[in-house]
Parts: sequence; structure tokens; C-alpha cells
Amino acid sequence: MCRQNKDELGETNTELELFRLAAVLYISALRTPFGVDTISTEPLYASKLHDILISHSLVGEISTLVLVWVLSVAFASNCDTDRKHYFGRVLVDLLMTLDIATYPRLKESLTAVVWDENLLVTQSQCLQALLILE
Repeated sequence: MCRQNKDELGETNTELELFRLAAVLYISALRTPFGVDTISTEPLYASKLHDILISHSLVGEISTLVLVWVLSVAFASNCDTDRKHYFGRVLVDLLMTLDIATYPRLKESLTAVVWDENLLVTQSQCLQALLILE
């Protein structure tokens, strides 16, 4: 049996929780075009995701591919303006660090995890606009 020390377990739990919250937001966005009202729960999950992000140092704690996806989903979610600005700022900083300056390069990273541009048209346009503004 593989044993992890306490720090590794904490890092794993943080990454899993961030991914779980972003997955809920992602699924919510996928359901919306089909008339399923999940928008009212998005701010709650975005808030929880925000709280975890600001309370942890993520350097080396979470895979960059997962972090790009989590921040992209969070930024494109239905959340309040302050959180949207936070997610956008952190995402742009990370993308600059990773030398991802165009939407096609970002989309390549997103689809490596999961992204459906045909269903997430509004969210994709939101991310394209973020990169154009920067």
C-alpha cells in the first residue's frame, strides 16, 4: 500500500476539491443550454472555489494544466464581479507565465482536460475576450 505523508495528502485533497468545484461549475454550464436551471447555484460553488484559491499557495501544489482549467471554468462561470476579476487576473498571470497568449493555445490546454466549445459558446467567448483585453 502506498502511503502519503500529511503534506502530500493535503496537496492532493486541495487539488481534488478545486477540480470537484470546477467540475460542478462546468457541468452547470453544460446543462444550461438544455434549459436546466443551474445558474442559481453557480455563485455558491464559485465562492467556495475562490475561498480555497485565496487560502492556499498553489505554486507546486496543483498541476498547471488542472489549474488553467479550474481558473478558466471559474472565470467563465456565473459569479459576482469581484470574483470574476480575481479569477481573470490569476488566470492571465498564469497564462503569461506559461507563455499562452492566444485563445487557440488556451483552448488546447482546456481540451486536454475537458472543454466543449460547441456547448460552451458564451464561456468560450468570455475567455477569448479576456485574452484580447490583455
